[in-house]
Amino acid sequence: MSGPFVSWDAAPSVQVSPGDVVRVVTGDGLQVIRSEVQPGVEFEVHGHPEEQMIVVLGGALRFRVGDVESVARAGDVVHVPSGVPHGGRVEGDRPLVAIEIFQPPRTEIGHGSNRARIADH
Repeated sequence: MSGPFVSWDAAPSVQVSPGDVVRVVTGDGLQVIRSEVQPGVEFEVHGHPEEQMIVVLGGALRFRVGDVESVARAGDVVHVPSGVPHGGRVEGDRPLVAIEIFQPPRTEIGHGSNRARIADH
């Protein structure tokens, strides 16, 4: 990250998989990602050591964290503790727009077998 102000348009863009594009801003100990994911895209169940928060800005996300499943919509926040298996699917006919926060920052981004190194983009 260069400087204290970053435009999403200037943030590195990573296509995680078809229909799943993220923009990434990484600080020393925290990472913020803006996700735009097309309807029907699925996130295989996966886990990672980083704690994650997902703030849904638009669309609908059917999501499972551990043994709990629900549909998150605009205004909802999903908390994924470190190491807990999670995954889901974008529902409806609108793209999911979300802010994801990771602590500590991830060096690669993706879901299950779809992974891209952030440093390469």
